[in-house]
Amino acid sequence: MRRSDFIRILVALTFIVTVSEVNVFAQVRYLTVDSNMKTAHVFVDGEWVGRISDGPFTVPDSAEELMVKPEHIDAWAIEPIRFDLTTGKSDGTLRAMFPYHYRVESMPPGADVFLVSPMGDEWLGETPLLHKSTVALQGELMVAQEGYTSVRITPGQDIWNHEVVTLDIADTHVARRIGIEETDRRRRWIDVTALSTAVVAGALAIHFRTKADNRFDRWQETQDPDLKDRIQRFDVYSGIAVGTMQAGIGVFAFRLVF
Repeated sequence: MRRSDFIRILVALTFIVTVSEVNVFAQVRYLTVDSNMKTAHVFVDGEWVGRISDGPFTVPDSAEELMVKPEHIDAWAIEPIRFDLTTGKSDGTLRAMFPYHYRVESMPPGADVFLVSPMGDEWLGETPLLHKSTVALQGELMVAQEGYTSVRITPGQDIWNHEVVTLDIADTHVARRIGIEETDRRRRWIDVTALSTAVVAGALAIHFRTKADNRFDRWQETQDPDLKDRIQRFDVYSGIAVGTMQAGIGVFAFRLVF
């Protein structure tokens, strides 16, 4: 082989290697992920490449998706953030900003949750509550339910915040409940007394009326003046009993209306 041929072959091989290296470098790009959760995990086409704090990341030019997933295992409500890498081929920075999540639970459930701040009170919902916000909440969270002492907590500044509170029964509510029960017992006693009086009075009215009728029949036969006095006395007793019965029924009817 002549010396000139050897030089041409060497130059050709050098050119091929150089072009190959250029193509290899052209097949990757560098991406930086900016996020409000620096410990979040980064996946490229389903393969873990590190945490956000480990960036920037060398990403194959053929990659189709980059996914940022939150760190917390129990943060089931936080959805991962996905980026379509097929729409742009240049290097750059991706912004993966997670909403701030506030999970509030109470015992008993069904309590109202308010955000108390200098701007005013804002109702967020009832427990169990999952509230999402684009910014961290400022102020206080107040958990309140009728009959219970309200609880105030300072909202966390993390992406995932979970609060569980126990509401104590308010002393005023207990006293009011006892007062209502005492009033109910007194009212029931009035109802029972009124109805019992009406029933007994009705029975006595019938009893005295029957005695008066029997003695009136005998008086018609004998014209005995003593029987006439007894008849009048039993008529009076019967009238008093009927009046008492009507009064008892009237009290009960009044209680039903008022």
